[in-house]
Amino acid sequence: MLRRKALFFLIVVLFAQGLRAASPNLDAAQVLIAAGHFKRAGAILETRVKLNPQDARAACLLAQVKIAFEDLDAALTFAQRAVTLDVSNPKYHYQLARVYGEMASRASFFAAASLARKFKYELDAALALDPRSPSEIRLLNLTFCRLSVSASRILGL
Repeated sequence: MLRRKALFFLIVVLFAQGLRAASPNLDAAQVLIAAGHFKRAGAILETRVKLNPQDARAACLLAQVKIAFEDLDAALTFAQRAVTLDVSNPKYHYQLARVYGEMASRASFFAAASLARKFKYELDAALALDPRSPSEIRLLNLTFCRLSVSASRILGL
């Protein structure tokens, strides 16, 4: 009986170590994204999200990778998941706003109007949580300006 308990304990410990080894480091994925290695980062993040679907940071980073590959529907899914899992993190709201902005810039005029409202809502939510985030604000302001220019061209203004 004691041997069975010891064997069971050993199996549990080895299984836990295997999960820890299989769980990729998010910092490594973030470095890969910053270096432009989106394919390698995507592989790490896909594994991470499969192992832990409740990981908001991995979902947000995977949304960045999906944007790089112009898979905006998947990026939207992961960005929304990140915001749902951690509503209080402004970076996740910025990421979701970025996805909405990218989708709006490629959408028809009427669809772009709806997406632009969602973009502004997420941007406002992020700014309410963290009013001092200049790099994200600049990025999203550029996206918003691009949307405004596109709308002006369509309307003939």
